[in-house]
Amino acid sequence: MVGTSVNMAVNTNFTEAIDFGGMTLYGVHIPSGFNGGSITLQTCLTLGGTYYAVQDGAGNNYTVIVSSPACYVPVDPVKTKGIRYCRVVSNTNANTNFSIVLSVQ
Repeated sequence: MVGTSVNMAVNTNFTEAIDFGGMTLYGVHIPSGFNGGSITLQTCLTLGGTYYAVQDGAGNNYTVIVSSPACYVPVDPVKTKGIRYCRVVSNTNANTNFSIVLSVQ
């Protein structure tokens, strides 16, 4: 397992894009500065392209509930396998700059 950081800027609700380079996302380390209640994922075919929602297979956006800041949230690798370029999206805008660490393998 490898931890890879992505940044979320103040007054935005999504991280910078990341290239998983053939690895699969297994979990998200939520920092203490996170003020959202859930996260979703977006993907794209190119790093600089237009990102769109990762869905759960039933037509819903794949959503991970974050019950509190400063926690680790596992994600279902079946839902994230095959994603090359990704962004993490919060349900609220960030009120400070922070980094989220993604566990990939």
